[in-house]
Amino acid sequence: MHRMPSLFSKRVSLLPRSLRNDKRERRRQTTYPLANSSRKKDRRWPLVLRFWKGSIHGTILFPVTMHSILAAFIVYVNQHINSDFNLPSSIIPSLSIVVGLMLVFRNQTAYSRFWNGRCHLNTVTTAVRCLSRQILVLVPAPTFSGLQSINSTDSLIPRLPRDSTNVDKASALGETALLPTDQAKTIETVKILIAMLYTIKNHLRAEWGVALSPGTSLTADGQEANTDEYKDLLPLGLKGYEHRGLGLTLELACFVEKYIQLGVRKEWFHNGASGTMLSHLNALTSAYGSMEVIRLVPIPVAHLIHHKQTLALFCGILPFAMASEMDWWCVPLVAFVSFTLYGIEGIAATYEDPFGVAKIDINMDDIVEDTRREVEVLLTAWETQGPGNGGIFRPRVGEQSSACSPLT
Repeated sequence: MHRMPSLFSKRVSLLPRSLRNDKRERRRQTTYPLANSSRKKDRRWPLVLRFWKGSIHGTILFPVTMHSILAAFIVYVNQHINSDFNLPSSIIPSLSIVVGLMLVFRNQTAYSRFWNGRCHLNTVTTAVRCLSRQILVLVPAPTFSGLQSINSTDSLIPRLPRDSTNVDKASALGETALLPTDQAKTIETVKILIAMLYTIKNHLRAEWGVALSPGTSLTADGQEANTDEYKDLLPLGLKGYEHRGLGLTLELACFVEKYIQLGVRKEWFHNGASGTMLSHLNALTSAYGSMEVIRLVPIPVAHLIHHKQTLALFCGILPFAMASEMDWWCVPLVAFVSFTLYGIEGIAATYEDPFGVAKIDINMDDIVEDTRREVEVLLTAWETQGPGNGGIFRPRVGEQSSACSPLT
């Protein structure tokens, strides 16, 4: 029976073959919506057999080993030195209830930080999408070419040549021609919106290298990398003030709000549209601040100390209560219980700061790249539509089919 390919299993071009660029055909076939964040490799081994990659076994190896050694020592003493070196097993149920409640609270609190961080990141990407869409739809179509911009290499939009009839179409429809300075300002603002995704990511990871060279990335040891991550998205000559305590995200938000004021003054945006855009910008800034809270405010240290000590005492008392009845089976049982309890604690400790680069953290790099690709395609469509076409995606279909079958 023939199986239909899944949505993300086969990547095909949506363009007619006559419009495809053969040199870039292979690269265009390697993308689709959410290509980075939804990409998953086939698991070679079941999760139950995975002991290193993506797990927290390395973190809990030391306490599990120590408790196993303690259990072996207690069993040896109980068998060869003093047979009364034990405790009644009836104390385990009463202690296990307390430890279980503490672990549930600890794990739930930590996972809520992870989930809230992911939701706030989604608020940021949604705000960037909405702002970019509103700007590129409401701002008049560009009439001048040759300005430097960012064109997505994976865009499926063909770059059709502009002709002089586009200006006549704009005049016939009563549209205002966009000045080259306004076009450059629009492109700069959309690029700033994309750059804000990177600045938020770097800010949450405490990568402060942009103060000297804005837009660069850092290596694992904190040194400035040779590759520029988003330097081409920032305004020319931008100076960062992170060394004075100002985050680059808030600095770039001032550029976006100033552009919205420019659009109102030029009557690109009416009051309702400008208010909506400012609300999206405020939502982005609010989500950015909420992620700062998750990053900077830890679990109270008194709770962490008591939790660690209670967990260690419980696993330390277990062999005393099991040695006389289980003999040497006490050692693997204590190791298993310690592995389970310390594993939950290790996962919770990882979830406290979900903005890192570990496999268990939020995949911020992939999410940012997917959003950047979307906005780049929108910007490419806006630049290539030409004035008087009535939209950033409709014109190319109409221009290609008008010669054969004019619209009625």
